[in-house]
Amino acid sequence: MEQRDPEEILQEAVDIKDFFGHCNLANTITASSAEGQEEIFSVNQYTGLQLVGKTKSQVYTLLEENMQEMYIASGWGWEEESKRKELFHASSRFLVVTDSKNKVAAFTMFRFEWDDEDEPEYPVLFLYEIQVHEDHRAKSLGRVLVNYLKTISSTVGTTKILLTCFKANTKALRFYEKNSFGIDANSPSACGFTEETYELLSDKPMKKR
Repeated sequence: MEQRDPEEILQEAVDIKDFFGHCNLANTITASSAEGQEEIFSVNQYTGLQLVGKTKSQVYTLLEENMQEMYIASGWGWEEESKRKELFHASSRFLVVTDSKNKVAAFTMFRFEWDDEDEPEYPVLFLYEIQVHEDHRAKSLGRVLVNYLKTISSTVGTTKILLTCFKANTKALRFYEKNSFGIDANSPSACGFTEETYELLSDKPMKKR
């Protein structure tokens, strides 16, 4: 089978407007609460520029509530302006999960990028954020979103999914491990930089060339 050109793969991925149609994703999620009640959530897709108004505000608030303290404790600090610029960048892609009251229950933000800025080799789906509201945890929303991303990555042809995770965020590390992620060969700890406060994880850990 002829290998596709990496630049072509990346450009085609960036150009996708409708992930639901292109990757055959469902736009609803059915989940069960701790009390056994069935809930139906809606899933909508946005670019960083399309996300506006109440939904945009709720997305940022959810990220801030879940991660601000972790960023500060890990020495990365928290600057609202720079975080908003990164989150709602034009190249950002969102899948936003809302409940029956149209409130944000969870979201994921990702981009299609090269594996390395200095020495690019292959295109990846870089998972920047996956956040679930505390009222909707233990409903498998995070797992469903990860599976959506795996489907997107496989369909568009990116080599793998990459993400960073703080070492102190043990719950997140366990979550990703359960969803078949492992420490990437280019993670700081795999390269001997054990003092770093984060790991680079991948759904397809690869040996360093």
